[in-house]
Amino acid sequence: MSRNGNTGAIAVFKQGTFLFICITSVVCVLTLCLWVLGVPGVQNEYARGWALGLKTLYHYMIGSLLLLITYIAIAKIAQKLRIPLDLNLILIPIFWIFFIYSGTELHRAFQIMLSTN
Repeated sequence: MSRNGNTGAIAVFKQGTFLFICITSVVCVLTLCLWVLGVPGVQNEYARGWALGLKTLYHYMIGSLLLLITYIAIAKIAQKLRIPLDLNLILIPIFWIFFIYSGTELHRAFQIMLSTN
């Protein structure tokens, strides 16, 4: 009985991560469009932070879409070949590490942009 409970919890976690990847990818695309509107005209700390933020958003968008495509492809291949091992359990921690790294880089970009030095 606990095995079914663990399987259900893993399924909910996988579905939640999949939904989170989809939502954050859409938000990232929208944020990237808005970010481009704030192009700095002068090379200063704001411009340095802005460039770091732009690079971070771009890399996050590309990376999360690649992880999403890989996630879907592995699920379809495993379903077609009837593989009992769930390979997507490897991708989920990779996504969360990638998400945390991107979040810290974006936080650093805002710190640089908003610094008063």
